[in-house]
Amino acid sequence: MIARWYRNLLGRFVFRKLTAGIGILLLLVFVLIGLVTYNRFYALLENREQELLEARTGNLRDELANMIAQFKREAVSFYPLNSSTPGMYTYFLPERVPATERDLIEERKYMTGQQSYMLERNPFAMSVVMYRKADGGAFHKSRYPSAKLAPGFDLEGLFDSLPRTYTYPFIVRADGLYHNIRRPVVYFINPLFDFSDIRNDNVQGYFMMGVDSNTLIGRFRPEQDDDSRVVVRQNGRTLLDSGPDETGREGSGFLQAVSFLPEYGLEVTGMADTKNIQAELAQISWLLVALLLGIWASCVFMIRYILGFVTRRLRSMTQHFKRMEANPFVEPLETSGDDEISDLIHRFNRMTRELQDYINRVYIADAQRSHAEYLALKMQINPHFLYNTLESLRMQAVVNRQPDMADKLFTLGRLYRWLLKSDCEEIPVEEELRYTRYYLDLLMMGKPKQIELEAESEADLYDCTMPKFSLQPIVENAILHGELEKAERPVILVRIRLDEDAQWIEIANNGKGIAREDQLKLNEKLQAKQLFGQEHLGLKNVHERIRSLYGEPFGLRIKPTRPEDGFALLMKLPRDAYDKGGGEYAENADRR
Repeated sequence: MIARWYRNLLGRFVFRKLTAGIGILLLLVFVLIGLVTYNRFYALLENREQELLEARTGNLRDELANMIAQFKREAVSFYPLNSSTPGMYTYFLPERVPATERDLIEERKYMTGQQSYMLERNPFAMSVVMYRKADGGAFHKSRYPSAKLAPGFDLEGLFDSLPRTYTYPFIVRADGLYHNIRRPVVYFINPLFDFSDIRNDNVQGYFMMGVDSNTLIGRFRPEQDDDSRVVVRQNGRTLLDSGPDETGREGSGFLQAVSFLPEYGLEVTGMADTKNIQAELAQISWLLVALLLGIWASCVFMIRYILGFVTRRLRSMTQHFKRMEANPFVEPLETSGDDEISDLIHRFNRMTRELQDYINRVYIADAQRSHAEYLALKMQINPHFLYNTLESLRMQAVVNRQPDMADKLFTLGRLYRWLLKSDCEEIPVEEELRYTRYYLDLLMMGKPKQIELEAESEADLYDCTMPKFSLQPIVENAILHGELEKAERPVILVRIRLDEDAQWIEIANNGKGIAREDQLKLNEKLQAKQLFGQEHLGLKNVHERIRSLYGEPFGLRIKPTRPEDGFALLMKLPRDAYDKGGGEYAENADRR
């Protein structure tokens, strides 16, 4: 089955095999590019996440250092700056234990005020606790009104468990201090001494400031980040772990950043799950896959298009060869481009083109000339009979005192003599204009409006030549189809200009114009090989006469004109039609 499929689709077609092979090779290359790009993107994203994690971990370490430094300043504020100001530490001496209810109320009021000031100065602090050993009195103030100390919590036991060193502050984690707060709270603790007798065994009380774990975690990660984790340890003892459990997740699948605060034995570890990178990369991966598939499909399409272009040209050559077998004089095969196939087609077309050119130059020209002579023969009558008849009619008009009629008959006779003379195919433009005016004079006889024929030329009209009787059909076309007689002042204007290799004669009238689309259609009909009906037959005959005399580059063409500006066409003649004017035709014109 596979062999049959291969034989039907690829077996006989070289270019299909080439397209399939290139497509498979490109697919493998793009898969390799995709894998390399994926790994590169993953490494970039991982480096970015690692740098971000290290920055966040370092920021939390700096925050902890600032919190500890601020706490130490608060601890120092318990002692006097000079001997004239008693320090707040005196409230923790045994002799300052309140003896009356009033003293107790005053003391509570003072302590509450001091603690409020401390909370204002330390926005990171959740609560402030002060403990006096002499009577076990505890003074508590929290930022959260609902936070209450657990009645059964052993504060004295907590303080007694602290080491007896001078390395302050102590940083501990005490769970259960608040009965309505279940999350971990980190405490900074500093012992309070008698300023006059500072000894480890003479502690008078303790100053403790609590930091909510949510505050520390919020300084590490934004609210929308639920997959990162921070762990704060002191000398191997976990103070804070933002994870759902206390087991830790170090290892594969996680990025880590560790920052130290050695003077307090603190270690801050930040962790980020790499699945976030994979999730972010998944979106990029789909875009990358779509992009590579699009590029691959575009490459395959371009290859298929280019090879299809070659195969179409080869197929066209094959069909042309078959037509040549039946008819050696078919149209030459069209060439495009400048490649090897075009060169092959060009060389093969040489014989066909030469034959076609020969037919166009000789056979068609002879046939058209014979056709024109045949038409002339059909229209001819005995010239002497015609001249004698016109002269008799003119004399009769003179006898009857009809001078206008006599002049018109004389003009008609001159026009017929000129038409039937066959001594020359080309005449000066001045002569063609003169006899065209005779024609207009006869045509407009008895009509209220006369059509004016004007000429503008940058050269002497005797020096410019044109085919004989080529202007009359154009004038007749303007009168019949352009409704020239309806114009307020009907004018036919003939302009002549010369360029390096051609003589241009523009014939324009102010009659009814035609739309741009009709101008294009008329141009196409003029250039077509076949004849087209009786409409504009005069234009077609003039065009074919000019081409038969001078060759295909010459003839008539419609000049683009707005319909309201009338109608205009251009007659292109060779430059030598001007050069060979002058003397010879001027002498003949004088005799005429």
